[in-house]
Amino acid sequence: MNGLQLMAQKENSDVIAITEHWKSKDELPVYKIIGYKLVSSFCRSRGRHGGCAIYIREELKFTERSDYNLISIPNVIECSSAQIHSNNHKILIICVYRPNSQPLADVDLFLEKLKTILEKCTLERAPFILVGDFNLDILSGSHDSVGFISLLESFNLEPLIRQPTRPSSGTCLDNVITPLVGQAKVIEHHICDHSALKFTSNLNFTTDRRIKSVKRRIINDESTDIFLQELSLLSWDDIFVNSSDPNHLWNIFHSRFFQTFDRCFPKVTIHPSTSRNNFKLTPELINMKKHLDLLYILSFSRSELKDTYKSVKKHYDSLLSRARRDHFSYFIRNSENKSKASWKVINSLTKTCQHGFVRNRSIETATYELINEVLVSLESGEVPMGLFLDLTKAFDCVEHERLLEILDDCGIRDNQLKLIDSYLTSRKQIVVMEVDGELVKSDIRENKMGVPQGSIPGPILFIIYINKLPKAKVSAKYSMRMFADDTNYLLKSSDIVSAVVDSNNVLKSVGDWFQDHNLILNIDKTQCIFFYTEKSKLNYPSSVNIANSNVVVKHSVVFLGLVLDRHLKWGPHTEQLRCRLNSICYMLFMLRDQIDFDLMKIIYYSNFQSIMSYGIIFWGNSSHVGNLFIVQKRALRTMLNLGFRESCRGLFKSNNILTIYGLYIYRLLIFFRNHSRYFELLSF
Repeated sequence: MNGLQLMAQKENSDVIAITEHWKSKDELPVYKIIGYKLVSSFCRSRGRHGGCAIYIREELKFTERSDYNLISIPNVIECSSAQIHSNNHKILIICVYRPNSQPLADVDLFLEKLKTILEKCTLERAPFILVGDFNLDILSGSHDSVGFISLLESFNLEPLIRQPTRPSSGTCLDNVITPLVGQAKVIEHHICDHSALKFTSNLNFTTDRRIKSVKRRIINDESTDIFLQELSLLSWDDIFVNSSDPNHLWNIFHSRFFQTFDRCFPKVTIHPSTSRNNFKLTPELINMKKHLDLLYILSFSRSELKDTYKSVKKHYDSLLSRARRDHFSYFIRNSENKSKASWKVINSLTKTCQHGFVRNRSIETATYELINEVLVSLESGEVPMGLFLDLTKAFDCVEHERLLEILDDCGIRDNQLKLIDSYLTSRKQIVVMEVDGELVKSDIRENKMGVPQGSIPGPILFIIYINKLPKAKVSAKYSMRMFADDTNYLLKSSDIVSAVVDSNNVLKSVGDWFQDHNLILNIDKTQCIFFYTEKSKLNYPSSVNIANSNVVVKHSVVFLGLVLDRHLKWGPHTEQLRCRLNSICYMLFMLRDQIDFDLMKIIYYSNFQSIMSYGIIFWGNSSHVGNLFIVQKRALRTMLNLGFRESCRGLFKSNNILTIYGLYIYRLLIFFRNHSRYFELLSF
């Protein structure tokens, strides 16, 4: 304990969590740390190894959380926990030790109990810090460590330590896991064969309780009917008859239309609490809550009312859960964007959550052609090299006059061309920000070039603008692909030196064209990759000099949302996909008790399955799919509220959900049916 005392003084720690103290229940209290109190501990009744304990600075307010300690199973997961009170908030501190002695090291049972801890922490909606010796080396990439990380990802968590914590073996066995923002690092005090971990966070939970107001237009069926009626009463004769300047007529129409719009849909001040995804108690629940509060107070002086209080409380909780489920189900079901609505519900429940999704666009043909070309090139003994170009602010750099000339060459003339001209020119933009509930606006500026991003015509106009990108004048065989503002080349050279020379020629040729069309090629963000087999004996460079810039040769690149690695393996892509799917598992967990099962399936199809099926025809037969199937089973167990290791056999079929393997076959058949031109029929 002398070493711990010195470390506590040097680091000025508020909390000290230790594992493997090796003391019995009677021995541990004898060993004291001056200025700290032993708040919670786990001691083995048999054997002297193992155990964990939490010490907290004496001047802080704290209590033991024995409910978390009860999750402990000796020689599987040993847990001690405490709660610190600060500014009417609470912080959970949980210390975990997983023994690694065979044959008692049941990793699956440990992960099952760890899942119980994480579920309990999440539903409690309190910040927590989970620390300990997990004896799972996250640097090894082993099956058990991947399962550990995957479980954390399903709760939107990740290990904060990514460096060795046991210097003798170079393994990372100890870690800090928390949703709090802070800094975690490895420190060395030479107390034992494991390094110590330090986590620092500003735990100031003082919040601004002022209710911030925002202005919104209330658009519903009633106001829409009034708006349509008002529009029908307007007269437009002066606009159609008058043959004056079109811009003047447009201003008249615009002013008249939006005056009516503002009158029918006025901006009103609302508070976040009045948002339609905010749940409110029904009159029945309000009355029951009052009755429940009265019973709670009376039960202190009349013990015979305690059972009555518990019974009414159970009934109230059941009705409250059902009402919340009906409310959130209605909110999500009637929203145009169900994914966005789902995260709104989750944010209202947790106050913290981040996510991001890729638009589910069809990229099969472009990816198939690229991969097929790479494989054919490798079989021919060539050196395939990919160049993935990056254009800086591509949509913003389109010249209007040049675009109109290109459209005219395409046969778009007269009134049609004038319509596009009026769409592009005299467009104005303004930046609006909300600051303390008030809208702050910038000055209005006119856009003199560029096509509108986020609009339907914008990408089409840009594709037309860049469609005449000429073929590069190089000696090597190559192919070019364009997908909106993504432009890439696949060079097929005889050797590595020739590939570098050809890449410079390509960038010189297309760079001149880009410059002539006011487009900026960002060479610093241009990516280069050589494709080759794992058995290749060629000495591929780690960087190449392209256009007088040192470009790092990537091990993998992102192509239309798919991660392609240099060996055309799918490990990097499935690892990235696993993280995203685990994030959806977190969504399903948070919504499980808030919406009905039918709506849960809609959320699953529109989020989990749509992401999982993206490009699955390419990576669906890789050796890494098993890890994704584990995540898919986790999602199903979450939806059905099953145990960590309950069998999913038959449940996919009974709930009309394709397994990842079935989805791969299904999408492959559709691709073959729709693109049979890629496949030659063989005759025997």
